[in-house]
Amino acid sequence: MQQRVVNRAVLILVLGLISFLFFQVVQPFLRAIFLAALFAALFHPMYRQFKTWFGGRESLASITSLVIVVFFVVTPLSIIFSIVVSQAAELADLLVPQIREQIETPGAISAMLAKLPFYETLQPYRSMILNVLDNVSAGLSRWAVDLAQWVTRSTIGMVVSL
Repeated sequence: MQQRVVNRAVLILVLGLISFLFFQVVQPFLRAIFLAALFAALFHPMYRQFKTWFGGRESLASITSLVIVVFFVVTPLSIIFSIVVSQAAELADLLVPQIREQIETPGAISAMLAKLPFYETLQPYRSMILNVLDNVSAGLSRWAVDLAQWVTRSTIGMVVSL
């Protein structure tokens, strides 16, 4: 009886290990598999209609469905993603120099602070405020560059997955 329990425990342990390793191998492809299943579910009725129109010829119906999906789905998505990437790159190219200019110009931030109505109460904390503004602007420029890189990587990954 005890040998049977040990055998089952070892079998369950090996099965769990194999399942974990299988998941680790398949994990990078899960998004592509999900998209493939989604497209298959969405466009299968169109494929069936083409199959009836073409007299049961599956190859012709498949090719026609594939061409239509690429033309009406993949092409517009790739155009939209390329526009988003270019806009993010333009935004980063536009913002980073302006932020750097504000930081590097010695009186620019001080002039902006002087316009505030409560400038006199902030005067003792001027150096601390300038340091915080420097840190914030550096963080914003890093964020803009990171966002542009993320959008580019995501777009390339999505195109490769499709």
